Amino acid sequence: MDKLKFELYVYVINELGIDPAKDWKATLILSELLKNKPVKYVLDKASLLLKQRRALVVGAGPSVLDDLDYAKRKGILEGSTILAADGASLAYKDFAKKDPEIIVTDLDGYPEEEVKMVNEGSLAFVHAHGDNIDKLLKYVPQMKFVAGTTQTFETDLVKNYGGFTDGDRAAFIAESFGAKEIFLAGMDFNFSIGKYSNLEKFNGNYDRKRKKLEIGVKMLEALAAISKAPLINLSKGAVKIKGINNIER
Repeated sequence: MDKLKFELYVYVINELGIDPAKDWKATLILSELLKNKPVKYVLDKASLLLKQRRALVVGAGPSVLDDLDYAKRKGILEGSTILAADGASLAYKDFAKKDPEIIVTDLDGYPEEEVKMVNEGSLAFVHAHGDNIDKLLKYVPQMKFVAGTTQTFETDLVKNYGGFTDGDRAAFIAESFGAKEIFLAGMDFNFSIGKYSNLEKFNGNYDRKRKKLEIGVKMLEALAAISKAPLINLSKGAVKIKGINNIER
């Protein structure tokens, strides 16, 4: 783990009271689950989809369908590789009537639907953390085209690309695989929760969700400071994030 990722991880640990030992345990479990998966194929294909291409990261914010419509009208959607953050995979499918090329998920949105998409050809970057071990054990064995991510130390099969929430981690992945520009949709960070976020997973604890959104902003600021690709947020009513250009709508 490089210095920036380590510093960001320590920040997350302190903000949310995360137990790093549990994150490492989850990482090792995911690594074991991936041993018989075509991880190299997934990574090679992700590179083909992203290197020197435009990436559109789709989050599950309340403006996501409006943002996708805007991206289509402005010619941004066509020719972009779609990285859908967890439940946003359903938003993209509802809008485009097809599956996203890449799904970035910790499996706390709509994992049954994501399994179907992955087995139909979408690539999954599944994240391991201390709170989703049960979901890793249940859903990863069902997935065909899957690679692994972590927020702690790496293994041969589970990589730390950076980021924390599914949305900002998708942006880190796009940058890591050499995207030439990265657009953000459904990522306004205005602390409202959209219908594609699966409200049941919060169990009424919206304060923790808001804290995670704050962390997402910090992660994107850190990415913008080092990214070779420009980051542009087309989300309607998006907050200003240092280093990221907002499209005024």
